[in-house]
Amino acid sequence: MVCADGPVETLTLEPIAPGFVSNGSSSSPQARFEAERTIQFSIDPDGRPVDLRPLNDGRALSDFRDRASVQEAQAALAVSRFPAEARANCRMVVQRDFLPISEATPAQLVQAFGPSSGQDPGTQAVRSALVGQWGDCSTRRRPRLASYPDPRAGSPTPGQRVWSVTRFDIGPDGATARVETAGSSGDPAFDAETRRAVGETRFFEGGSDTGCFTRFGRHGATLAAPAMPPLPTDPLQDCPSEIEQAFRPGRLNYPTIMQSRGVEGWARVRYDLAPWGQVGNVAVIDAQPSAVFGDAAHAIVAQGRSDGAFKAAIRCVSVVQFRMPTATDAPSNGDTPPPAPF
Repeated sequence: MVCADGPVETLTLEPIAPGFVSNGSSSSPQARFEAERTIQFSIDPDGRPVDLRPLNDGRALSDFRDRASVQEAQAALAVSRFPAEARANCRMVVQRDFLPISEATPAQLVQAFGPSSGQDPGTQAVRSALVGQWGDCSTRRRPRLASYPDPRAGSPTPGQRVWSVTRFDIGPDGATARVETAGSSGDPAFDAETRRAVGETRFFEGGSDTGCFTRFGRHGATLAAPAMPPLPTDPLQDCPSEIEQAFRPGRLNYPTIMQSRGVEGWARVRYDLAPWGQVGNVAVIDAQPSAVFGDAAHAIVAQGRSDGAFKAAIRCVSVVQFRMPTATDAPSNGDTPPPAPF
């Protein structure tokens, strides 16, 4: 990584989670070319990365995998930290390497399995490859009594994702044995709590299974959005308050890649309103800490409408804020729900 005034060191650098692609997609010249992307950003006086966005080098993001890779890089960088000094025009080059699952080592499989999403079809393929290298664990074996890690275990920093992959065997009586950490993000307390939970889990009786794998994860406290600066005066704006108040934005969709890490953000979006209520000329003025929030806010405003105003409104500005639920937003029944494996 480098800034306008020279190289920059990191205090903490969050790893970028691996992604999965279908067979053959990595062999085309286009896929290889787009495997490298540059993220540009600034560093505020406290050492926090802001203004995160992909470098506009004239290349469009080719498909959802390319977009997901760039968004994951922004999310990882958003929760990283640098020395407390303002820096500008910084860049980080992200290089994606393609590796067939069949050629991956056990350590590489664990690193891919740990932070992966349960909804990703590649996750089960990686799990199957792990089991194939270590044993014969059946995916049909179901727990009779499931124990989960305490969600308060570990000490991740705000927005940081911690995960732990545990390997274990299952005896004929359903008890787990040979419970050990196969790999993790490096939080010993969370690793120990995950081993405890797996050790207390009991399965239905059956044959013996060896080389079983499971994973658990959590993120740290919510990483609040950067402060929002005052909005500069726009002499070209003609947006009466009654027209602006009648505007109904589209559905609020929190960027999944940021929500999964507990990262909050905001965006200012400028738009025009036609007399019949249609939205046009939508543009993101600013988004922090990442352009991921700006992209989501753009879609929210572009899908909005207003009641017929009988007058056009020009250069209206809406602020879209993305906030994580607080403890008071969740049902209070005295029980702490166990974290779902991700």
